[in-house]
This record gives sequence, C-alpha cells and structure tokens, in this order.
Amino acid sequence: MVTDSEEPTQALVLCAHGSGGGSATAESLATAIRNRNEFDRVEVCCLKGSPGVADALQAVAGLDTVLVPLLMAEGYTYDVLLRGQLSDAGTAADRVRLSRPVGVHPRLADIAVAQARDECVRQEWPLNDVNVVVAAHGTLKHRATGDSARALAAGIDAQTVFSTVQVAFLENPPSLADALRAVAPDPCVVVGFFLDAGDHAEADVPAAMAGAHPAAGYTGAIGREPALADIIVDLARR
Repeated sequence: MVTDSEEPTQALVLCAHGSGGGSATAESLATAIRNRNEFDRVEVCCLKGSPGVADALQAVAGLDTVLVPLLMAEGYTYDVLLRGQLSDAGTAADRVRLSRPVGVHPRLADIAVAQARDECVRQEWPLNDVNVVVAAHGTLKHRATGDSARALAAGIDAQTVFSTVQVAFLENPPSLADALRAVAPDPCVVVGFFLDAGDHAEADVPAAMAGAHPAAGYTGAIGREPALADIIVDLARR
C-alpha cells in the first residue's frame, strides 16, 4: 500500500507476451490492482496481440508511468522485443520507466512452494519424498533466458521442503522430459514457470509429463496466483 511518505505512480502498464487474443491473466491482474486504488490508471498491453504497447502508452500519455513486464525472464523477449517496441513508441514512451519482469522477483519462490505443497497434499505425498521440477520455456536466442528459472529453483530448494529441486526447459537442455525420466517413478511435482495458461502450460508440459512421468503432479502456470498482484505492485514501487 502507499504510505503518506510515498508518491504514488500515476499510471501502471502491465505488459504480457500475449497472443492474437491478448492475455486473460494480465486483465485479471490489472482488475485486482485497479481495485486497490493505488494508481490513477492501470492499463494492459501485449507484445503480440491487442492492445499493443504503443496503444497502451498512448492511453496514459502525459502521465508518469511505470511498465511492469509480465514476463518470466530478462531474456530475449524482455531485452529485445519489449525494449524494441518501447523504442518504436517514440515520444509515447518518454515518461515511461521500465521495471524488471515479474519472473525475477524472489517472492515467486514462496508462491511456488505453496503451489507444490498443495499438490502434495492432494496426492497424499510426504513433502520430503517429493522431487520438484521447475518447467520453463527456455530459448537459445538469449543467454540470460534461463537465469530466473534457475533462481526460482534455488529459492525453492533453499526452503528445504522437498527432496530435490531442479529446473528444466521446453526449448533447450536440460529438457523437461529428461528431467522427469531422471526422477521417475518417484513422486514428482512440476511447477509451471509461465504467466498464462496457454499452449506451453496447458499442452506442452502435460505432453512431456505423459511421456516421461505420467504419475507426476502439476501445479499449472504460476501466473494464475492472485498473489502475483503483490509482486507487480512491489516492482512498480521500486
């Protein structure tokens, strides 16, 4: 919350990767943050989809604005696509401050641990018998893309709740399928390091699980958690 000593940021823009239809998760988070009445305007945009970055910035033109990327890494999408679109926006971006993406926030480890605990309770597995695999997108286009996923795995492991914690990727090694085979048939919970319940979270991860460790549990996309709104506001205030 804003205290008397803090100057509220006038406008907040949430920027998701998106697709042709936008981002339902971003819209839900924006609604939750609007209800807090901490910002004069809260807008949503997508790098791929509608509304675009330039459209959202035009909607808050003239206001001091912070843009929080709803991305999981400071990788290719953040460093190349997002910064490129901000550059293309020209004068509309003159009053915009860019925060770090939500995926690098250390508090995500608490959310992931809570999600994995809930799945263990559902499966009736003792926590210290369970292997956790953080499933991320990954890419070979940018060397930093996997850093936040590895940091999340380290943050989960530091809480010493589960037997083992490791990270795996859909598009670069170590692959999710290989990581699952390595722990099968022991109890395993996969944490989806994704914002939206899109193709990666809802199709690619379950497909890898079905082929490599059908008995594993799955938390789904971490971005579905309402607590992500707290992380967004914290990043905006920084």
